[in-house]
Amino acid sequence: MRINVQYAHWKKVLPWFVCAVAVFSSFWLFFRMLWFDEVLTVQLLMKLPLERIYFSYEIPNNHIVFTLLEKLWYSTVGSVMNYPYYFFRIPPMIFGAAAVFLLCRRLLRSCGILAGTALPAFFSVSMTFALFSTGVRGYSLGFFLTVLLMLCGEKILRAPRFRQYVLYFALCLLSAGTAPTNLAAMEAAALFFLPALMRRGPGGIRRSLFLFVCPVVALAVFYLPILEKFIGCIRLGEGWHSASAAAANLYVVTGLIFAGFLPFCLAGAFRIWKKIPKLRWNCVCGLLIFLIPAGVYCFFRTPPFPRVFFPLTAVWLFLLSHMLCAYLRKMENRRIFLLAPFLLQGVFCILLFQERSETASRILFGESGKRDDFLMPYYARDSFKPQKILSFLNEKLKEGEALHVFVTFDADAPSLIFASSVMDFPEGVLLMDTLNRPKRLRFQEIPGPKYIISGDEADLRRTKERFGFTETLPVMRIGCQRLDRVMDL
Repeated sequence: MRINVQYAHWKKVLPWFVCAVAVFSSFWLFFRMLWFDEVLTVQLLMKLPLERIYFSYEIPNNHIVFTLLEKLWYSTVGSVMNYPYYFFRIPPMIFGAAAVFLLCRRLLRSCGILAGTALPAFFSVSMTFALFSTGVRGYSLGFFLTVLLMLCGEKILRAPRFRQYVLYFALCLLSAGTAPTNLAAMEAAALFFLPALMRRGPGGIRRSLFLFVCPVVALAVFYLPILEKFIGCIRLGEGWHSASAAAANLYVVTGLIFAGFLPFCLAGAFRIWKKIPKLRWNCVCGLLIFLIPAGVYCFFRTPPFPRVFFPLTAVWLFLLSHMLCAYLRKMENRRIFLLAPFLLQGVFCILLFQERSETASRILFGESGKRDDFLMPYYARDSFKPQKILSFLNEKLKEGEALHVFVTFDADAPSLIFASSVMDFPEGVLLMDTLNRPKRLRFQEIPGPKYIISGDEADLRRTKERFGFTETLPVMRIGCQRLDRVMDL
């Protein structure tokens, strides 16, 4: 009786503990300056009234449902107190913490204390979780909605009720409205329940069909009123520079996050395959779920950004927890083998904890951080300080230099524009091309001293050729942004 009481106590306490760990481990990224995509999100919600946001789907960057929620948050909090820019990070942080809490609470029941707590806990201290749970984008919301879909799908599996079908459709609608790419996570959730539903006869098959069809219908319902803009966003062809590089970034980083657990998870999956034949279809479907991004990268002409698959990691966590649970049950009487996965995972966690992830990112994906989208991209690094370049330029302006600065697309121009507004930098000094519009700016004709902020040497060379400049002098370089002075008379 005492053991059962203690177990029940830990089942209540541990989800809150993991939730707190998720918040505290992410907080160090809370005050970083907004980057390209975040600035576009903030500009959209501040510029437009609530009712116009849905109809302003000009670029895929607009995660509509998330932007609507951020607008409500901004309107509510901003009306009663001063609203610093980092307050925009509070809603995604809440979504991330809530998702980890619900995930841990559910896995504790199905996988036990060790496996049910370990996977969510170690994931919550990863750089990837911190990155997306503090990002002013819809990925944290997509992750949260995927967890809710898994919980709702489980209720449909066990004892379906009409209200659960309605709730499942509503969650699919919100997830699709956050980002169309969340379709991958929604279909993965359906695939997760497929083997169990197929074993339940005709009724189970009908429920399975609902789980697969519902996300597609929700996607159509949400975007049909803005179909022309939706198609226009697809035609923009925004994506990663290489399918193989995108797949490598996603799978390598995910493998690093769970590196200590992976061998033991695979051992658990092998045990399920060998000892429980009726669950072999669960293994097959689990493998297909892990291969969903690979399939997308094989068949899509424009490879999606690796970050769009962050919501899918919620389903991966369910799978990995069950796999680890199978291993632990086999080794429950062998203490050394029982502790091995946690000790090994602890070592990898220490090696990749927070700032140490930058070293791994530099080794694996290059110095610039622009080839990394899932571990520590340039905008999450300490070197991302657009305000430092602006401080230097501000000093020049105070000295009486009537300068103008052209900021290239590759230098993350929106981050500099936003930082200039936070710093009360003079308007009209920073110049940039309008996104997705013809390049009509004639920077070379503007009188006075000129500077260029570019992303790298190649970007600077292209900019000089465009405006006909022949000589520039390097002034400073901070992270992915470099400042050069035009020396042409």
